Amino acid sequence: LFGRRELFKAPSYEDAAKYVVDHKDDDKPPNLKTALRALYGMIERAGKNMPIQSCNATIAKLALGSGADKNGKEYLWHVFPKYGAKLIKFVHDEFVVKCMKSNADEVALVTADAIRRAAATKLKKVVMESEFHVEVFWCK
Repeated sequence: LFGRRELFKAPSYEDAAKYVVDHKDDDKPPNLKTALRALYGMIERAGKNMPIQSCNATIAKLALGSGADKNGKEYLWHVFPKYGAKLIKFVHDEFVVKCMKSNADEVALVTADAIRRAAATKLKKVVMESEFHVEVFWCK
């Protein structure tokens, strides 16, 4: 949706041979043909996941950004300081935000709203949902 692409290199017999060597200690080590099929399978899975994951990453970056949506409502770069909130960690699609306990629920709702608005720039028929947890310490 955001124009990202990824090019995958077709695996060669040399790649398959390396795969065989890397998996020689497995219970059932692969032969060259099986290894080549496994490499093509990995590329196929990566190709299916890439559009979803890259779209989600772009939406997350947009939500964290310094701009504003079409209605002029600011994204999180400008909003977090108003609540004394700081982004501690951002990995793939997870934000870990530190703030005062008294502001935690409101910061969580503002963050979820920013994600929803960022997604709405491209997703016209689907409303992006997000979930959040307010904890005293970080938990997975």
